[in-house]
Amino acid sequence: MKKKLCAAVAAAVLTVTAPVFALEHLDAFYYNTADSFIAELSHSLQAQAKAEGTELHEFNAMDDLLVQLESIQTAAGKGKQPLAVNIVDVSNGQAAADIAKKNGNALIFFNRMPSAEVLASWEKACYVGSDAAQSGTLQGRMLADYTAAHPEADRNHDGKLSLVIIKGQATHQDTALRTNAALKALREAGVNAEITFSQNGNWSFASGSEQMGRALSSQGIEKIEAVICNNDAMALGASAALQQLGWNMGDPAKFVPIVGIDGLPEALKAVQDGKILGTVKQDAKAQAELIFKLARILDEGKAVPAELDGIKASGRAFEVPYQTVIKQ
Repeated sequence: MKKKLCAAVAAAVLTVTAPVFALEHLDAFYYNTADSFIAELSHSLQAQAKAEGTELHEFNAMDDLLVQLESIQTAAGKGKQPLAVNIVDVSNGQAAADIAKKNGNALIFFNRMPSAEVLASWEKACYVGSDAAQSGTLQGRMLADYTAAHPEADRNHDGKLSLVIIKGQATHQDTALRTNAALKALREAGVNAEITFSQNGNWSFASGSEQMGRALSSQGIEKIEAVICNNDAMALGASAALQQLGWNMGDPAKFVPIVGIDGLPEALKAVQDGKILGTVKQDAKAQAELIFKLARILDEGKAVPAELDGIKASGRAFEVPYQTVIKQ
């Protein structure tokens, strides 16, 4: 009787303390870590790997698709570890999926979503990111709320919001989605927005500053009443260009509302300091956690779940909601 009781206790202890399946190895491939949000995602993946005891290998393609595909091919040939891919060019996502399928690697695309056909082509493929159109919608609503509360934003009193738009790369799918959604949200809110300047940047602080400088040279500060930037780095660059003229430095009478996307730490501080109006936070930490969870699930041989962390999959895609951040 005593032996049976001891055996039962031992079995119970083993059941409770049995280790949770740990992901041993993950390879992450970035289009370019010079992108501020991609750098933040990298830091979040590193933190998650450290917390879970996972060996993380990272590869920076620096905008070179061939370099990235060669790196994916080499890594896939070395083992069955999951591959997390921030593809350089979404139109070539199938090439990455074919490599993963041929070698049996689980594949989690992130940040840049390939087509539904690419995701469906490999049963161990899925996507983690956020809805680009939602971020633009939230930007438009933020500006609409500001102009409703601050009629003085129409500085020339012409009944229009003179708008500068600094967009991301022309080839990136989020550029059009974010821009069009922001303009649609303004229209739906009854804001009569007039685009006085619109140019593409490359997601960087430098390009935001450069394009804002061009807008100021061609339009003059009197014709610029609001600025929409497709990400925070460009919004911070635009703010810096205005600050050189003494604007956006804390004086409400000399403030041009600027909105960005990503929720970078520098942007959150700029919102608090009154240098930009607001940002739409893209949760890098939550995305990194989802990438790891999906990598574990797929590495165990399980199917892509229909829902994870309260997020329902849509065509194998998991999109973390954005959050609006303003000073209040």
